[in-house]
Amino acid sequence: MSNKVLTIPNVMTLSRVPLVVLALVLLSKGHILLGCIIGTFGFLTDLEGFVARATNSVSKLGKIMDPIADAMSFIIIYLYLLMNNEFINLGLLPSLVLVFFMFRIAINTVMVMYFTVKKVPQDQLNVNYTGKVAAALQMIFVGVWFWSYPLIDFGYSVSLDLGNQISFTFYWALFFTLCLAALFALQSLKRYLSTAKRLHQEFLSA
Repeated sequence: MSNKVLTIPNVMTLSRVPLVVLALVLLSKGHILLGCIIGTFGFLTDLEGFVARATNSVSKLGKIMDPIADAMSFIIIYLYLLMNNEFINLGLLPSLVLVFFMFRIAINTVMVMYFTVKKVPQDQLNVNYTGKVAAALQMIFVGVWFWSYPLIDFGYSVSLDLGNQISFTFYWALFFTLCLAALFALQSLKRYLSTAKRLHQEFLSA
């Protein structure tokens, strides 16, 4: 594992949060298509792990920064959604799910920082399959949400009925994806906390 800092994968990781923030600013200013394109590039930087392995440039910094960049990106997007009442027509549940995701991210971050400070081995805390499914569904949710903007605008430019139909379809597709991701995330969190508790007990008794 390399100690290099300025590698292509690390640059991809470090650019993720700024690109996501820029995309949200553009969306809020009405620059829909440009915001969607930049937001897509932002989340494509999540392929940095594949690039690192393909170019044999896996680094210690990258392994630390990648989950932090992911967590910050999702939290920023979820806060944007909550502050702009994006799903107000679907009731309170989507907002509660978004708050749960932020709570889960915070727990994971605190646990990793705690184990790092205490120098507890964290190999067994690697994401399990339920966590990977939850992460994939969140990526799909964010991607669909980004691109719903130009498609809904296109629908309304054709006719009011088409715009309403596209809007209705997207909102319920997003709602379903979000709830499904929450179910997998909840299961993943239970396993994560159980493993973290066991590792902590083993560390104290060692």
